Amino acid sequence: MNNAEVKDKISNAGLKATTQRIVILKALLESREHPTAEELYNEVKDEYPALSLSTVYNTLDCLVEKALVKQVQTEGGNMRYDAFVDIHHHLYCSESGKISDYYNDELNNILEDFFAKHNIPGFIPEEFKLNIKGKFIENGE
Repeated sequence: MNNAEVKDKISNAGLKATTQRIVILKALLESREHPTAEELYNEVKDEYPALSLSTVYNTLDCLVEKALVKQVQTEGGNMRYDAFVDIHHHLYCSESGKISDYYNDELNNILEDFFAKHNIPGFIPEEFKLNIKGKFIENGE
């Protein structure tokens, strides 16, 4: 995604498309690694040395508030960020800590059907997102 597309995405969310927001959102969109704020900062600081870690945190909070980015909390309590906000789940490797996106419409339908049939008193589900813990193995075997 180029800078103009990122700028439009930010503007369409009702935000001013500042350099900081463009840089951070673009870096997230180019990564499938679900980085922490610190990892994002380390990735962009050489190209944008005036950008502070505090600015990265504040910008991420703003992008989360406008639903341009989602937070993904790991088992260890680390907060990671995901710029892909469409419906998907996460595969979390218990050995490496790697997080991968998992798309499966059948699973989404099963979850929606289940909660439509099994009412939880006093609770209305708004979003379904599973964090599936396991181990990645080589060659998918």
